[in-house]
Amino acid sequence: MEKIGPFIDEVKLQAWLEEMAKRFGHAAIVLLSDFEGPDLLDQTRGHYLKVMNEWGKKYFGSSFPNG
Repeated sequence: MEKIGPFIDEVKLQAWLEEMAKRFGHAAIVLLSDFEGPDLLDQTRGHYLKVMNEWGKKYFGSSFPNG
């Protein structure tokens, strides 16, 4: 594989892509919340928090805090 930016090998590229995938959804919601708009943003935020809470309870059990 060719060198792409600071990524020298596929392992580093894979790690970077995984980190970006984990953080992109929350970053998008935070950035969108700076703008006034319809209730669609609140619905999106509510759905995101519901999905994250379900994921947390699945992998961490009842000790995962509701947020």
